Amino acid sequence: MNADSRRVAQVEKDVSVFICVHLWLIIVLCCYSVTSNALSQISISAERIEHAQLDVKNLALQLNFRAPALQMHSEAALKSKAQTEWTQLSMRCDVPSLRIQSSTIQCPQLLLQSSHVKLPFSVSIQQQVLGAAPKFNINLQLDKGSFSDAEGLHAAENLRGHLRMDLQGLNAGWQWQGDLNWQEGEVFWQPFYMENGGHRLQAAGRLDDHLLSFRQAKLHIQDVGELSADGVWDLTKTEFQTLQANLSQLNLQTAYPFMFKPLLQKTALADAEISGLASARLEIQNAESKSFALELQDVNIKDNRHKFAVYGLNAEIPWDYDVAQQVRLRYAHGALLNLPLGKADIRATLDRYALTSETIRLPILDGALNLKNVSAAYKDSQWFWHLAATIEPI
Repeated sequence: MNADSRRVAQVEKDVSVFICVHLWLIIVLCCYSVTSNALSQISISAERIEHAQLDVKNLALQLNFRAPALQMHSEAALKSKAQTEWTQLSMRCDVPSLRIQSSTIQCPQLLLQSSHVKLPFSVSIQQQVLGAAPKFNINLQLDKGSFSDAEGLHAAENLRGHLRMDLQGLNAGWQWQGDLNWQEGEVFWQPFYMENGGHRLQAAGRLDDHLLSFRQAKLHIQDVGELSADGVWDLTKTEFQTLQANLSQLNLQTAYPFMFKPLLQKTALADAEISGLASARLEIQNAESKSFALELQDVNIKDNRHKFAVYGLNAEIPWDYDVAQQVRLRYAHGALLNLPLGKADIRATLDRYALTSETIRLPILDGALNLKNVSAAYKDSQWFWHLAATIEPI
């Protein structure tokens, strides 16, 4: 985790602690029924509050009991022990009586702001108590949020999005269902840049101790494709225990500019035009890769520096840890350093980390390059290979 991610995570942790303190105060006041004593308003201020996780200064809290629901308005600056910069948080909430079986906390105005962050948002929390099992329905709306860092590696402008989270308490753990909708805004997260919204993540699952399971997870990237997945994430080891992920019908023409090109700057595909469709599948069992498959359909690749080109590329590249798989790659025509390439059909066997093929014929001009007894193996982070080559006369 980089420094910026740790900073964002710490701010989120500080805010959650700060909000929890406020909610516990509200619960205590509601439970003691202060309104029955003709008390209409409480104002609390504190110049400095120190906690094991964060510091708070310039706290101003007002509780108004005259409305049908308790109204709370609060402003404060907060920071973690490790931070030097203070973050300003202001919030206004309407809280009904918490002694009934169902109630909704409305916070229409919340603002988290510092020199690098401005996040205006609203939150609605509906809670129900069914026996000993609590249930929460949470809706959060972000409107025109922005953030940046001093290094210029991460930034966002005019972010607008909605998060819905449903939580159901169980005897052990929680059952959850979430829907995150990125509606508008620009984001730069080195090296990726996304200029529009329209992306959505939906998932459901269960949280038990240190294991987060999810099912029917769907990540939709507008104009690019959709990823579906089921699995179990170990929060302690920060790894997948199991995973079944499927990416189908990925539009390479729209995916290449913002998903692949930033990662390929020092490769032969750093500046190219790519079109066609791709599909991929990945399976993980017991925290180890079990199988993988990649399919390419009618893919065209053209290097803008005129070093190579491949047209009508189709491929089936399966991999399995336990069972040898047959690989096939074929293309209609192409070019290599302005030399025309003819139609080719390449077949090979992929056995765990070793690739073998008896013959590979690559037409060039009116002749061909013939490769025989091709073998390649990946061992100790290195590739070892062997082949014999002959050239058909042009």
